[in-house]
Amino acid sequence: MENALPILGWFISFAVSVSMSIPFWFCWTICGLGKLYFYFLPERYQSIPFWHCVGLGIIISILLAIIPKIVSVKQEVTNEKAAEAYEHFCALIRKKNEEEEQPTEKVECPIPLVE
Repeated sequence: MENALPILGWFISFAVSVSMSIPFWFCWTICGLGKLYFYFLPERYQSIPFWHCVGLGIIISILLAIIPKIVSVKQEVTNEKAAEAYEHFCALIRKKNEEEEQPTEKVECPIPLVE
């Protein structure tokens, strides 16, 4: 989100990326996690230079700002829809009770609808 602000936001984004890249680069390169757990990657990706980590952080922050705009899911639930579904459910239970000639146990609507 910082990238949306001109100049000042870019500096903030750069500072955040640098501060997040320091522990990542240290663990990946100095501690050897890249070579230990990602041995199947080419050698150049097992020990990434620091400024490449910063660049990856900036690219990832830009992509994370763009992707939600490209892919979005919206779900709307209203009390009316919930009430209709609940009434339909209760109607099915009542119908089942009526169809049984000698029910062993009457089944009632489990939870009263609170409005």
